[in-house]
Amino acid sequence: MKLHSIALLICSIFLLSACQEEAEKQPVKKDPPTTEVDDNPVEQETMPIEKIKEMALYSWEVVDGEHTAELYLVEDEEKPLAFYLAEVDGAHGVLQEQLAKDLENVSVNFDESSFQQYTFGDKTMITWIAPDGVDDGILTMWSYTDGKMRQVTFDDEQQLSITGDQVKFIEDHYLQTYIYHNDGQKGIGWFYTTWQWNAANHSFTTYDTTQYVRDDAYGWESGEYHAKLWHEHEAEYIAFPHITLTNDFAESVKKGMLLENTIHLGKSIDEVLNQSPDYLNHDYYEGGLYYAFPGGSSYFYDEQTRKITFITLNGGMVTNDIDSIISIFGKPVDSGYDDIEVSNYTIFHVGDYRLKVDSDESGKVTGFWLATQQWYVE
Repeated sequence: MKLHSIALLICSIFLLSACQEEAEKQPVKKDPPTTEVDDNPVEQETMPIEKIKEMALYSWEVVDGEHTAELYLVEDEEKPLAFYLAEVDGAHGVLQEQLAKDLENVSVNFDESSFQQYTFGDKTMITWIAPDGVDDGILTMWSYTDGKMRQVTFDDEQQLSITGDQVKFIEDHYLQTYIYHNDGQKGIGWFYTTWQWNAANHSFTTYDTTQYVRDDAYGWESGEYHAKLWHEHEAEYIAFPHITLTNDFAESVKKGMLLENTIHLGKSIDEVLNQSPDYLNHDYYEGGLYYAFPGGSSYFYDEQTRKITFITLNGGMVTNDIDSIISIFGKPVDSGYDDIEVSNYTIFHVGDYRLKVDSDESGKVTGFWLATQQWYVE
């Protein structure tokens, strides 16, 4: 198989598809938080747990590290919207007045609004998405932190406009959302934002943005394709640069692996499917069958032996430029510009394997392609 054909295929898939010695430090054990209950009934209102459960519309188990509590949404005549937080097996719940205030500017409709519960690192996030038009919504988010529910902000804003009813929490550090614009002012298409978590001020801040707009080449087709996969596959997200490759990456490549250190060249594709059954695509192209998976990886395999012959990775996942890749692997055996793929390429010999790295005119890495020396054909 010609490498440029494979690279062109994978590109089309992507278009369409500081330090301290810890041993010297003594660990500080933090006492688990408890649900805050003030002895002054004027400042904090409580309700018997039996009554809360009778009146609850929704309930969630919320976690902060090793501590677990229960959150209830109660609706009654005196308080149309009230949240109570209770210890597990506790006798009373504590009114969370701030949560109701957080939703004062949001149109609340219990039949249409969407609550979701997520695990993010060692804590629970609760999201509320209130309808705002046909497909859009207003996102409000809280986490259980230090014994109480705290609102999460987005670039210092209390609510966030999104499209759809999903958000993606990624690797305990990031959140991804998108909004579709069709008014033409910002361009017609899909606008994705990846947010980075800041635990110190309990907020998400913009980390990366990606857009697929009609005026760009393949923008509309790519936007539809990625939005479909984003909604259909929980683990799928739009690639963003958050992984910095080091010399350890060279050691992985010597073993026939890219980022996923359990999947290597020569492994049975059936083992991969048993390990990760939620694949994005399965197709055939110029002599090779492949599976594409969430997270930007694809695996080609031999139809007879079912052994993996080629591994690819979306370069949009890494922060490295091509110069830093060269500093890891040393002098390349070949480099140039591919008119068909419309990108620069740099090829390295790494043990028994060949690694091809694509990059754009600015030096940003756009893709990795790993194959055996014997299988690789110039």
